[in-house]
Amino acid sequence: MVEDSLVGVRAAVAAGCRVWGITATHHDPALAGTLLDAGAERIVGNHTELQAALGV
Repeated sequence: MVEDSLVGVRAAVAAGCRVWGITATHHDPALAGTLLDAGAERIVGNHTELQAALGV
C-alpha cells in the first residue's frame, strides 16, 4: 500500500499491510520521518520515484 498520511500508514500497519509512504504534495519536511516512525517501510518523494522503485 502507498500512503501519504499518518492515519493511513497506521491503518495499513494495523491491517497487516506492507506500506510505503509518499510525500509528493506535502510541504512538511518532517512528514517522511513521521511516516517511517508510524511503520512505513520506505519513503518515496513523488510518483516518478514510486514507479522507479516498483520497476514500472
